Amino acid sequence: MFDLIIVGGGIAGLAFALKGCEAGKKVLIIEKNEGPNEASIRNFGMVLPLGMPKGSALNRAMKSKEVWKHYAKKAKFWANECGMLMVAHHDDEMAAMEEFHTDISLPPYQTRLLNAEQAKVLSPGVNPKGLRGALFSQTDVLINPQQALTQLTQYLYGFENSQLQYNTLVSHFESNDKGVKVVTNKGVFEGRQVVCCPGHQFASLFDLEADQAPTVCKLQMVRTLKQTQNWAFGPMMSTGLSMLHYPAFDQVKSLQAVRNRVEQDHPELIQYGIHLLAAQHQTGEITLGDSHEYGNTPSPFINQRINQLILEYAQKVMTLPSWELKEQWIGIYSKAKTDHVYWEQPQDNLFLITGLGGTGMSTSFAIAEEWFKEHQH
Repeated sequence: MFDLIIVGGGIAGLAFALKGCEAGKKVLIIEKNEGPNEASIRNFGMVLPLGMPKGSALNRAMKSKEVWKHYAKKAKFWANECGMLMVAHHDDEMAAMEEFHTDISLPPYQTRLLNAEQAKVLSPGVNPKGLRGALFSQTDVLINPQQALTQLTQYLYGFENSQLQYNTLVSHFESNDKGVKVVTNKGVFEGRQVVCCPGHQFASLFDLEADQAPTVCKLQMVRTLKQTQNWAFGPMMSTGLSMLHYPAFDQVKSLQAVRNRVEQDHPELIQYGIHLLAAQHQTGEITLGDSHEYGNTPSPFINQRINQLILEYAQKVMTLPSWELKEQWIGIYSKAKTDHVYWEQPQDNLFLITGLGGTGMSTSFAIAEEWFKEHQH
């Protein structure tokens, strides 16, 4: 009998497992693959308070950022407190950034407005042509998700009270007066409590009401080869398009002018939910993206038109020594219809945590901490 069973070895599952192990609980992680292989490693690695609306989402991101920094030292993975540079190449974008900074940002986002010259000094990767200025957020941290999740998993192995069960498929759960039986292809595991973090594959385990269930989102991303001569990109980068995507900017009234212009001049960017993000990990490669297409059965194929749009827009706002691509991929995540997490209790002692959308890296540690405060005594 385990004190806590976690289903899913992505970042949400690891956050719960780490918290449980450190609390002295006997913890089991059940993962269907040989290790994390879904949305948790198919992202930029951005821990991004800047994108979160004030309230629980922002508070969780600020808390999780500190936990990431803590585990970077404990589990020995790379973490860069480089911040986020949001560049403006249009007057309407600069006006929206100025409104956000003046009326919304302080506190707690810790932003600074930069003119074009200051932005160019901060980032060699910004295209100076047509640059109006930028909004710089000092709160954001970049990690390499593939490295970080590998190291966090290895760190878990160091706890005597942890057990990891890979290549194991869960079929269903059976609650009883002692806890929950987790029925799998490798046998039955019993836990006093079970937290299920299945990402976008929640429908294979739970029959949720259609109007309440999270939606599924497909995204596309690309990565360049290592840049030449150890060229450093600078902070993470976003653009005016990102203000249309992140709810932190929902109250910015002047943002409507940006939306109107993009809808008229670049309707495909709106159609495919494209907003440009860029980040350079310690490997020297540049990760670029991304797009957002919603639907419960996303296509497994890469749409090359989307990647073309991402790269064309990137080349307008960025300058790189090399644009040669190393790889491209799709990611799939679930997104809650309200709030930024779907947190339910389908059975006694069984909890479902999913629907984190693009906020999983930014909020999972804080969500796990809240759950323990509420359900562990």
